[in-house]
Amino acid sequence: MLTTVGDLLKWNENFVHAKVGGKAMVAAQQKPAVLTNGKAISYAAGLMLWESGGIKEVAHSGATGGYRTWLGRYPEFGVSVAVMCNSGKANAVMLGRQTAMLWTGGKEDLDEPGKELKGMFRNLSDNTVERKGFFEDAGGGRLKQETPNGDLLFERVEPWKASAKDVAAFIGEYESDKTGSLVVIQAGQKEGELSLKVEVAKMMLRPTFRDAFETGPYSFVFRRNGAGKVIEMSAGDSRVWDLRFQRRAGK
Repeated sequence: MLTTVGDLLKWNENFVHAKVGGKAMVAAQQKPAVLTNGKAISYAAGLMLWESGGIKEVAHSGATGGYRTWLGRYPEFGVSVAVMCNSGKANAVMLGRQTAMLWTGGKEDLDEPGKELKGMFRNLSDNTVERKGFFEDAGGGRLKQETPNGDLLFERVEPWKASAKDVAAFIGEYESDKTGSLVVIQAGQKEGELSLKVEVAKMMLRPTFRDAFETGPYSFVFRRNGAGKVIEMSAGDSRVWDLRFQRRAGK
């Protein structure tokens, strides 16, 4: 989507006056979604409904190709903030919220539940890792982080320094019957790393824990059969959990 800061602010203003779509549409867009188990979550129709610094916030962030964006609205104060950054390292959410505080008087959420830990922690849903964070004991050797949509479960894992011999076991072609896509895994430029190619895109994978790699927000875990042979690959991120790719025979 191509847009401007000005147009984003006009979009937010429509939630107040409902000139486009009418009151029924803007109300529906801000209605929290309900899971199949009956639990209401903070995600509505393309909008996140939070409390930031003790103040109601309606917002959403975006990222692609080195750009970072955020659009937030504080209905109790009639304040909207739009952020557009041309740097992949920019924290658009933080910049937007800090800017909003100048008009709302809100305070930055500094208190995190639980104890701050350092190390390597695997998210049990998508296999991504965190190297530090605030965690609470969830029992059974598991840790948890509270979010508006429920708890995230983690376990501590040992960092893995893969060798050239280790990564050789993963080289091959993997295909997903869910997406119809073919992934080619090759040795990376550095020892212990892998190269992943899908269509025209190519990315380097760095080892995390045993048989697992990462690039950006994505995780890749290679799975073995009872004999120890690598037979498939699982890809995951915050939106896709355990997408399986079967290893092609002879590849």
